[in-house]
Amino acid sequence: MSPTLPWGIVNAHEHFESRREVGAYQKVMRETGIAHAVLVGSPNYTLYLNPEMGFERYHENNLEALEIQRQYPEQFSAFPTLNPLDPDNDERLERYLIEGARGIKLYYGLGGSHGQGPFHAVPIDYAGMDRVFQLCQSLD
Repeated sequence: MSPTLPWGIVNAHEHFESRREVGAYQKVMRETGIAHAVLVGSPNYTLYLNPEMGFERYHENNLEALEIQRQYPEQFSAFPTLNPLDPDNDERLERYLIEGARGIKLYYGLGGSHGQGPFHAVPIDYAGMDRVFQLCQSLD
């Protein structure tokens, strides 16, 4: 049996489509002893595993995760994602932080079995993400 951490069990990687799922997930949290869950930003491909979907609706899905965190800050943290090929990622990340984001979920540099981009299609040292990393570094 795993030891219980002082702050409880944390699910550090959960994908939600919408707020409609919160009630069912809270029930699972109570039944399994999960005290907190990190909602990672998700493009529709990740939510539906449909190879025809790319990085669609990630911004809308990020906003949904942020709203869930606003409603249940003790139970959920939002880690929005960024499309590595968007040129305004640093500005988008700043907006997410103003909205209360507690971290960031990155999709890149890991390869990918689907063979489609843009996620997992650029290397870990992709220059297009430099401003994002500079922003993160400036905020510790």
